[in-house]
Amino acid sequence: MNGIKKNRKGFTLMEVMVSIALIGILFTPMLTFFSHSTQTNIRVKNIQRANTAAQAVMEEFRSYERIEDIAAAYVSTSVDGGIFDNEKFNQRINNIYDSNNDFIKKDKYYFQKNGIKSDGKEYVARVEVDTTKYKKLNDKDMPVISSLGSDTTVVAQEQDETLDKIREFKRLHFNVTGIEHDIDYFADRLYKTMKVEVSDVDESGNEIANGMVHVRVYSEYTLTESVAGCESAQIGADIYNGLMEESRLKGIYVFFYFDVTGARTISQGLDVSIDFHNPPENWQCDYMVYAVCQGVHIVDTDQILKDDNDNKEMTNYITMHGSQMHFTSRNNSMPGKVAKIWTNFPKDSTTDTSICQQSSMDMIVGTEKIKRLSELTVWIYNKDDLSKPVATMTSTRGE
Repeated sequence: MNGIKKNRKGFTLMEVMVSIALIGILFTPMLTFFSHSTQTNIRVKNIQRANTAAQAVMEEFRSYERIEDIAAAYVSTSVDGGIFDNEKFNQRINNIYDSNNDFIKKDKYYFQKNGIKSDGKEYVARVEVDTTKYKKLNDKDMPVISSLGSDTTVVAQEQDETLDKIREFKRLHFNVTGIEHDIDYFADRLYKTMKVEVSDVDESGNEIANGMVHVRVYSEYTLTESVAGCESAQIGADIYNGLMEESRLKGIYVFFYFDVTGARTISQGLDVSIDFHNPPENWQCDYMVYAVCQGVHIVDTDQILKDDNDNKEMTNYITMHGSQMHFTSRNNSMPGKVAKIWTNFPKDSTTDTSICQQSSMDMIVGTEKIKRLSELTVWIYNKDDLSKPVATMTSTRGE
């Protein structure tokens, strides 16, 4: 044991200093990285916090139906406490109402919202509503049917069955006579009627609830001359069948096709029938029936002729081949009190003008300017530093 030498020599001062220097050289970049990482995390969190505030302001301003509503909510407090030194911005904010306190229609509007809090930090927002970005759309007249879809109207759109009914007549005739005619033979003799029936009884003749009416819209197919086996009318499927409160019923929209086969025009009509077994006291018929031709339907090729430019293609075809379209309106229980019919169908000598008021499509589908669109920009500022926004967000809002 005594022969073993023990090393009792330690580190010299120089070795310790060199070691400390090496550790410093190695760890300084790491410390710098951690410092930068912490600062980056703080910046990202601040950006996220500011963006959350901007999103909240954006959604709040988009929730208002009109710009006037925004002004009523924010213009009176927009310069609260003189928080902005920007006189130009303050002047823009205050220039929304005239001397009579009436809202001024402008291209751009500016607002301010204070006291916005996000994750414990408080911000201030400036908001611009710019309608010039969508000037073409805002100034454009768009087609509308104001009552369409309301609980005061019936909307019935024809589901084409004409070719099926022609084939059915052809089959019935062949079953009786053994003679097979082509489709045009029956198309020449076909009469299609869009039936509109309003009554206070149901299809079985039973009275319905007081104050209600039964409205039914369907197509009926007959032949204009006797053809063996085809004496009975062919009834198409109901395109509307339901009850409505009589006092609320104001309009019935019937969207139909003008049917032809090849170059042959099929005789067609719209028949409005109003039949009350127990009419209300002092009852007046004030229903409006809007007969809207959607286009020329060539049934044997299933082709629709319709041009979006004022239905020119449809109108030209009908004018060239003759309309063969009749409109009738009658009251079975109280003669004289008939519904008024408006239609975009071209006027024809065969039309009963005493009860069918011809008009352009404008009488059925009106036009009005599109709901106002604008670009919404939100700038978010730190409460104590208004020199530069910390977040910006842009979106679109519509009235």
